[in-house]
Amino acid sequence: MIFGGISSRVHTVFMKAGYRAGMNSTPVSSRAWFRRWGWLHRPVTLAGVIVTLLPLAFCANVFIAVDRHSHSASDTLYGVYPFFVTTFLLWSWVADRTAGEGGAA
Repeated sequence: MIFGGISSRVHTVFMKAGYRAGMNSTPVSSRAWFRRWGWLHRPVTLAGVIVTLLPLAFCANVFIAVDRHSHSASDTLYGVYPFFVTTFLLWSWVADRTAGEGGAA
């Protein structure tokens, strides 16, 4: 009973609505966007390439913006670190969830 006793009803309504809308644990696409490549993931579809290029463009933009106002290399590294880590953790999570079986190691 979280939220004053309505949580079980609200949870049931949202679960039924999600099930009807097709929001279950099935993959987004039947075709894999990425393929495992050692510890990394390699894009194998256009969606995978786009999902890879967007974070790279974002991180390049962040690097340029941070480096413009930095006084040393360590200032730049400290400034870009939180953005780079969170961006590539999100990318890695998406790549892992949409990865197909196998691949050359």
